[in-house]
Amino acid sequence: VKIISSSAFIGGAFIEKNISKKIRLSLGINYKYFSIVNKTGIKIDSVQLAYSSATYTHTYRNNFNYLELPVSLKSQLTNNNSLPVYWLAGINISQLISTNALQFKSNPGLYYSDNSLFNKTQLGFSTGFFATLFSQKKTPVNIGTYLYYNASRTANKGIYDKKHFNFIGISAEVLFNKK
Repeated sequence: VKIISSSAFIGGAFIEKNISKKIRLSLGINYKYFSIVNKTGIKIDSVQLAYSSATYTHTYRNNFNYLELPVSLKSQLTNNNSLPVYWLAGINISQLISTNALQFKSNPGLYYSDNSLFNKTQLGFSTGFFATLFSQKKTPVNIGTYLYYNASRTANKGIYDKKHFNFIGISAEVLFNKK
């Protein structure tokens, strides 16, 4: 069974508290989306979401939707107040809220839906570097790199056994109510 990484997205809101001159604590809530694709055959049961593996003519998108509680520290690396640069290090607890992901049974060669195989609660780590643009304005913008590693296995059985979601991307944050 060949699984191909596809799109991912994380969006949310957070609050920050300065705990020292150069370190901020951030608490938030996120919606997190990961997807992967694989080839299946024709749909053979629409009630059970079952697909044949005989022909591999259809592309199926497996969607994973999570609600996440991230906690992170942001450390200012530069003394430049007009363009400050930060390093973020965080821990994230996620709850799988829905998925349409398919499992595979080699005998009789069938893709099927069984959400009971997935680990619903996940633990992940995040890091990244970003710069604050317009830092002297009322609504500054943070932009930079973001890396997420899901330390928990996606499932304990099936085709997702021992798999971990990873995400590398660009982060953008708009900061409201800056004093």
